[in-house]
Amino acid sequence: MDFGALISWLQSIWKQVWIFQTVREYEEAVLLRMGKYYKSLTPGLHFKLSVLDEIITHYSKDDTILLPSQALTTNDGKSVTVTGRVLYAITDIQSFLTKVNAPQQAIADITMGVIAKNIIESDYTETVSIKIMNEISKQTRARCKKYGVHIEDVELVSLSLSRSINLYKEAEGHL
Repeated sequence: MDFGALISWLQSIWKQVWIFQTVREYEEAVLLRMGKYYKSLTPGLHFKLSVLDEIITHYSKDDTILLPSQALTTNDGKSVTVTGRVLYAITDIQSFLTKVNAPQQAIADITMGVIAKNIIESDYTETVSIKIMNEISKQTRARCKKYGVHIEDVELVSLSLSRSINLYKEAEGHL
């Protein structure tokens, strides 16, 4: 038997039977009893019922997500490439860990959707204004609230004009 696998197996058994768990200063946690939410936990030492309870921890300090670039077309027909960054804080650990499968991915997807909607509905000159970033932050904040997240700020890190060719339109012209 592989010695590393044996050690891993023993550690997993130990975690199941050990009745105490520490939530670190920079974390928050939820206690699940028999798979269902029981209560939220703050930093410190916590008791759990051996195999009936599971404690799930997550970093609770402000965090950022750098969004991938998106190629979009503004309302006035300009092709732009935009990259964003979102700064968020967890306000409700229960919602954050139990109401969505992958919370950071949900925040990124929501923010990218809001950015795309606002850029597509704006003229190029409007896309480079502070007003649009404030509107994007406001809309993203409203949509992410249900996941226990407060959106501090959404920034458009880069926005550049790009040259693109719509291959579908080009192919239509040859038919």
